[in-house]
Amino acid sequence: MHTMQLAASQNLTQQSIIASNSRTAPVRSTCRPVLRSMPSGKRAAAYAGSSSNSTGSTSSRQQISIIASDVDGTLLNSQQQLTPAVEAAVKQAADAGVPLIVATGKARGPWVPEVLPRLGLQLPGVFLQGLLITDADGSVLHSRCLPDDVVDSCIQLAAQQDITLTAYCSDRIFCKAIDEHTNRLLWYKEPTPEPVGDLAGHLLGMVEAHKLIFMAPQAVIDLV
Repeated sequence: MHTMQLAASQNLTQQSIIASNSRTAPVRSTCRPVLRSMPSGKRAAAYAGSSSNSTGSTSSRQQISIIASDVDGTLLNSQQQLTPAVEAAVKQAADAGVPLIVATGKARGPWVPEVLPRLGLQLPGVFLQGLLITDADGSVLHSRCLPDDVVDSCIQLAAQQDITLTAYCSDRIFCKAIDEHTNRLLWYKEPTPEPVGDLAGHLLGMVEAHKLIFMAPQAVIDLV
């Protein structure tokens, strides 16, 4: 299954439309990560607690003050699990004064209560490619959504091409009907897609959508 994503963006001139045709459809967050992957064990302590080189002298690089981490394949492994080693590394970094925030394209789905409490995170989290930022308790600090005319055009395109369309609306996902494509989101512990039949009638003027995902075989996506 391949997907193409359409998301609202802060930068209307360069990033109004974000598309991805990869197997897992990762759309990079607009938040720049400090570390591309999460160090573990003694490496985490070294990153978090010191800016010195092996000889003990002060390194010229800036000391790390915060870690921004993606979730799928970074904070979580390929099985959507938070391993004890990563959990320990995050806590060790926090103890050294280097807290972690999540910056992900995922919604605040079932993975949130399973993962974040174990890490004791106290900082805001960045979700949906930066289109939704919440405090540690889930309170919304920032939200940016797609205009209705864009949503309407995407709904029409999905109908014309017979493509599954999912609408990410804060911590909920809406779709026309449940199918093999929407069911794939469950493995990623995203919010359970809710079938509403008439997407236009449900969304336009009623519910704001942060991003839309077209879901179809690659051959179909390539023709859209």
